Amino acid sequence: MPTYAGAQAFEAGEGPSVFGGLESAMLKKQRLQNKKISALQRQMQAHNTNMGGLHRQPECLNANINQLHEGQIQVSENTRELTSAVRELCHELRHDRASRRRQERRFMGMFGVFCRSVNRLANSTALILRRAVAAQVEAAHSSRDVALGLQM
Repeated sequence: MPTYAGAQAFEAGEGPSVFGGLESAMLKKQRLQNKKISALQRQMQAHNTNMGGLHRQPECLNANINQLHEGQIQVSENTRELTSAVRELCHELRHDRASRRRQERRFMGMFGVFCRSVNRLANSTALILRRAVAAQVEAAHSSRDVALGLQM
């Protein structure tokens, strides 16, 4: 029951907090965030005071704008080169795919011819074997008939 009593005391706002360690960690985190925010605010103020001097140095700003423009031109050229390379690669892949399909069709055609010739060979072999067996049976019947005829 001490756990229950402790929980009741916590809910009533009395006694030590069960989450004391968690609360102190959260407070430390909050203080750290406040310090970071203060540092960022100081940087922004310093930056804003420096920005006031920009109108006195337009050549520096123009140089930065020119560099940005040159960078955009370079990116545009790189993009164009990359686009053409991708286009060529896609064309090659399409060509390779079509070539592979042609090769597959050619192979399947040759395989079909091979299967048909094996089938014809099997059929002709079976026909030859049937004829040979029939001839042997006929010969056996003939020789039996002859033997029976001689015995009569």
